[in-house]
Order: sequence, then structure tokens, then C-alpha cells
Amino acid sequence: MPTLMILVIEGLPGSGKSTTAAAISEAWGLFRVYVDAWLPEAFKATVKERGALSQEQRDYMTTELIDQVVMARQQHQHIVIAAVILKRAHRSLYRQKLNPLIIHLEASREMLLQRLEHRNDHFFSVHSFDCILKLYEPFGDDEGFVVDANKPTPVIVSRIGRIAGFRKI
Repeated sequence: MPTLMILVIEGLPGSGKSTTAAAISEAWGLFRVYVDAWLPEAFKATVKERGALSQEQRDYMTTELIDQVVMARQQHQHIVIAAVILKRAHRSLYRQKLNPLIIHLEASREMLLQRLEHRNDHFFSVHSFDCILKLYEPFGDDEGFVVDANKPTPVIVSRIGRIAGFRKI
């Protein structure tokens, strides 16, 4: 494993970011920064009601998340985080401040909607998806690596492990 690893798992709602981050944390011992645990309830309510956060709220969340990772880095050598990062400028800020390996989980619209339909307890919903999709700036080839999120979690984790240079599970 590299001497310092910050791994950002990025993708649209329903792509399996949290599931993948948890599996990576367990498989390789990376500390997991769990965004949903500290996301303000007001922001969750906004997403449920309006479908997406405002630009100001997204800017705030980006800064807060980067700060959370900087704090975690003081105690943990290897960190994994899962996040919806809609804008290229925000992904660029992550790269500037954290120098992470960014993995984009890409899935078909049909797969994402199918997964969201089965998540009754989450603040992202099918309604939120269309709002977020309008705001999303596609992941560029220069931003990191793309992994097929239509695959089973163990396959995704193995692929990310190879990209990151982790030893086999």
C-alpha cells in the first residue's frame, strides 16, 4: 500500500459509493470518512424537498468535507471517502487540497434509478436524481479513474485495489 492514501469514491446517487467505501475500508483498513454521518439534517431535508443543494450549500459541503479529511489525516494514514461531487471545480479543489486518488463509479441510468427506488430510508430519491443529473458535470479523463458500478461490489473493490496498488484481499 502507498505510504499515504486518500481515496475518493465519487459518483451519482445510487452508484454504490458508500457500499464500496465501506468494503474498501474493511478490506484494506482505510479509515472511512462517512459523509452522511455529519451532513446537516437541514441539507438532507433540502435534497428531499428540492432535489439538490444550492450552489452555496454545495460549496460549503465541499469545503467541510475537505476539512474533515484534513483532520482525519492527522490521525490516519489511509482514508477513504464517498461523495457526490457534481462540479469539475469541486473535484479540482479536492485534487489541489488533498491530492487523492479519485475513482468515479459509473452506472447506467436504469441501474441508478433501480437502486434509488429501493432506498426508502435515504435522503436521495428518484426525484432528487433528475435534479442532480441536471447539475452534474461529467467526470473527465483527466480527473481520475472510472470503474463500472454495474458490477458486483467485490469486483468493484478488486478493480479499485488494482488501480490503487493494494495487495489482493
